[in-house]
Amino acid sequence: MEERRTVLDRVAIDHAWLAVNVVDARLVADLADDYDVVVMGADKWHQLHDPSFYEDGAAMAKALSRLPTCAVAPRDGLEVPLEVLLEVPRWVARQSSTAAAATEPWTMLSAARSFGLWDGS
Repeated sequence: MEERRTVLDRVAIDHAWLAVNVVDARLVADLADDYDVVVMGADKWHQLHDPSFYEDGAAMAKALSRLPTCAVAPRDGLEVPLEVLLEVPRWVARQSSTAAAATEPWTMLSAARSFGLWDGS
């Protein structure tokens, strides 16, 4: 985790508006507490609605009810409800951090790519 934090700190140096904050929270509802909007990809949206990530259905319902407004970027092959859809250029829906690290390192930010933490970078 410290290596990933180092990469994020390096990325933040290049973006004055970006701050890195590490917390122990695991649920998006906990991470987004006190924010007006949470932005995520459709893959995360689907995880949020997957009961296997929670103790039970009541825990899932409670977590979902605590979310602020959600803006969800599409991912190829995953449906996103129109009321939360974040419209982005079509090419964005095909972006994948897994693919970036494994086969398309040129799509990674230079600070992440130069750190060498991921195979292929």
